[in-house]
Amino acid sequence: MEVGPLNVLILQLDNLVDQAGIVERVKLPYQWIFLIGVMVLILVGVIRTLSLTQHQFAIRNSFANVKTQFEYLDKEGGVNPVLLLQILVSCIVIGLGVFLFLPFDFNFTKVTGFRLYLLVLMGVCLAYTLKYFTHYITGLVLQSEILGGLMVVGLSHTAYAFTLGVFPLLMTWYYVPSVEAKFWLELILALVLGLFLVWRLVKSFFVYNRYFPFAKIYIIIYLCTLEITPLLILGKFLVGDV
Repeated sequence: MEVGPLNVLILQLDNLVDQAGIVERVKLPYQWIFLIGVMVLILVGVIRTLSLTQHQFAIRNSFANVKTQFEYLDKEGGVNPVLLLQILVSCIVIGLGVFLFLPFDFNFTKVTGFRLYLLVLMGVCLAYTLKYFTHYITGLVLQSEILGGLMVVGLSHTAYAFTLGVFPLLMTWYYVPSVEAKFWLELILALVLGLFLVWRLVKSFFVYNRYFPFAKIYIIIYLCTLEITPLLILGKFLVGDV
């Protein structure tokens, strides 16, 4: 059987691929995650365009001692469109992390893929709305409306800065093919998440300690109830014990 020039070229290319150890690229199951990444970058760009000062302050305020930021927060600590966009970015990234890492088992529905992510995103948005609403109502009950505003703004800034740092790690984890690289990224993400939760509690304590004229133990109990209890309930739900 005569071998044509084209067949010879194909055989040579196959040999080169085998010698170089090149493997066929694995097709990832959720191609829409790339679009989520593009949307996050666009939203961050819009935030920087609308108010670069508020974008920068959100990051500085997240890693600074909240006691040094009270004067600015008292003046600028209101809810505005830029803050709402920052909260939206936080919910999108946190929802993506929950979707990728937590073992959901929805036996009662056939929702998968992007529709499942939208369901998770709605859950995250609802959880943050309830949490911020609770902080705000607490401030009204204590006759300190500024307390609720400071908590909403302060925690929103912290979540925004956290998600800006976590977002590239999540995208890298999803697209990197190396199992070892994924393992180290998971450790980094777990460490960052732990630091984020602890720092949220510390900042919240500082704010309540200024406007809440009661014993510190009551502040700690209240914050642990509001911040930790939902995580315990979520964990119990995910492992299938309820």
